[in-house]
Amino acid sequence: MAVRKYPFGFVIFDKELNLGDYLKEEFATTSLNGQIAIALRPDTPVEFIGDSECGVALLGFARYVGDDGDGERFIKLALDRLKKGKSTFERFLDLVVGRWALVVFDQGAVSIYNDTLALQPLYFSRRFDFATSHLPLAVAIEDHISGTTCELDDLGQIKFWDETEDVRVGALPANFRLNWATKQIERFYPHEDVNSYGIGFSAEEEELNKCVALVDRSVKYWASLNFDLFVALTAGMDTRMCAAAALRAGVDFSFVTYGSDAPVMEGDGVTANSYKRDVMVARQIAKDLKAKSVILAREDASSYALSKGDREILNSNSFGRHAANFQGMYEDRLGKNPSICFVGTGLEVFKDYYAGVSKPKTEFEVFKALSTSLGGLSRSKHPTNYDYEELFGRLGFDRVTSSDYSISNILFWELRASRFQSEAINCQATAFLPINPLAIRRVFETAQRLPFYSRRDSGFYKDFIQKAFPPLAGYDVNGEAFVKRPEPLEYPEIFEKSGVDGAAVQRLHTPPDLLQLREGLLKNGSEQFFSSSFGLEDGGLRVRFTTPHQVGKSFSNLVLFLRVNGRDVWTVQIGPSPDESVVIADGLKHNDLVEFGVRATRDNGVAWANISTVKLLDWAETERFRGRLGPDFPESVQVRWLH
Repeated sequence: MAVRKYPFGFVIFDKELNLGDYLKEEFATTSLNGQIAIALRPDTPVEFIGDSECGVALLGFARYVGDDGDGERFIKLALDRLKKGKSTFERFLDLVVGRWALVVFDQGAVSIYNDTLALQPLYFSRRFDFATSHLPLAVAIEDHISGTTCELDDLGQIKFWDETEDVRVGALPANFRLNWATKQIERFYPHEDVNSYGIGFSAEEEELNKCVALVDRSVKYWASLNFDLFVALTAGMDTRMCAAAALRAGVDFSFVTYGSDAPVMEGDGVTANSYKRDVMVARQIAKDLKAKSVILAREDASSYALSKGDREILNSNSFGRHAANFQGMYEDRLGKNPSICFVGTGLEVFKDYYAGVSKPKTEFEVFKALSTSLGGLSRSKHPTNYDYEELFGRLGFDRVTSSDYSISNILFWELRASRFQSEAINCQATAFLPINPLAIRRVFETAQRLPFYSRRDSGFYKDFIQKAFPPLAGYDVNGEAFVKRPEPLEYPEIFEKSGVDGAAVQRLHTPPDLLQLREGLLKNGSEQFFSSSFGLEDGGLRVRFTTPHQVGKSFSNLVLFLRVNGRDVWTVQIGPSPDESVVIADGLKHNDLVEFGVRATRDNGVAWANISTVKLLDWAETERFRGRLGPDFPESVQVRWLH
């Protein structure tokens, strides 16, 4: 493709805003209607259909992959859905893949959307009179309008939703729309009635098959365009997903790997080892599968030095100069002809990457902690103190939690993948058009339906690869064996109540197998417990657990309990041993409400929080234990504690 300024660039602006003189040398300007104009770089495709009351403009590359759209132009399908209402249109976007921005006219109002991962970044003036594809371009326009230069903040790789290095300019993260009239970014995904755990385990195979079919349509569309097709391949799992998709579809492509071709040396650091492993694994996979492959060895980068002019262009494309070390090699080896490269950007949104496993946290606690770390608020130089409750409400996270969406995953999606990673990708777009063929919201949604530990164990990655192209499961992933994920466990629901007279309230927190009386739940009578209705007609329940934080003695101020239909059938002080324990309850009937948890029997200080921790290892309904618990076992529920 060759280094060029603002690749696939555009500016969307109010027609009254006079940008003609500034943009005329590099952009061609066209008016969509009396309200909005668009200025385009020569390499930016655009289509418009409809009118100012109901219309859609597509900038970039998009494909609808639903099975009811074959043979129809994307832009026509989009307009058809828009005419059926905004909610229908936004659900239509769940099955759209690509690198695109949409300008939507609905009853005269203007909204702008970007693709699933914001691989097509979109920046806007805080006045909401223009939006554009490149942050430096937005800054330059602001300077042109004001006649002044703003001092930029150095946010580096850390972004915070709509924050940018320039306080005059905002960014549109994934899952939000830009409302031109209200001058707000507004969350539209997850949809209000989405339940990410709605399919149930019995439907898991069917849903996986649907995802594979969606991705297959995606790959075949990109391969049908007039571009050379490359598929990034490393030793990691993200690129393995793209490789599985391309191999399954049987399209013509070449693997491409950026890494180190140097021999492995004793004393190699983590980064050097990773680069070498990427090349070794990618080369072996390509050899075994007889696939075309391009190795871009970082040792050779100096042989493809960029000119001063090329460097100036790259620096104008993206702050941070993300691609400066390898862009010359990419341009020479991949950029001679227009090309697409499949990238695994953002697929960490499947795996609860940032969710801790040592201490239970509510969804709001996860939101606060990860906003601080991912958004850079933990840095002392950050100028703003945030009201997290206000932020949670303003950014629509009540919609996220009501959908049971993993807060960890959606924060990674919106802060990491659709902010820093999208800007890095935007710089690389001078050498190739970056496309993630799996970046389909319906696929992302399905991946959330796996249980917590299956997500943590890259469960969707493994299931998808084994379904799409099983031979790829035979290769190590980052030096570890590709191990099929175990069958998922279903954990009981978690409830808690504060104080003796408190009402029991269901709580969503991660991990799903840990209880802990946090601050606020340590007063007399407070509880946190697992709860489940007994499913068998008649039988017993085996609860296996540990209390890992012990200091060698029993404590009367904290007790474990097992409750059936509101009545304690067993209590014991939290004891001295962290070893596994088992509580067996027999004589249970269908729909008996069984609750197992930890209770404070007096007011405690915060130092007791860790001592109250209970980890559930197993919750198993069985046939009755009669005979194994004693010869004179009565019909009523009885309990045996094995420890």
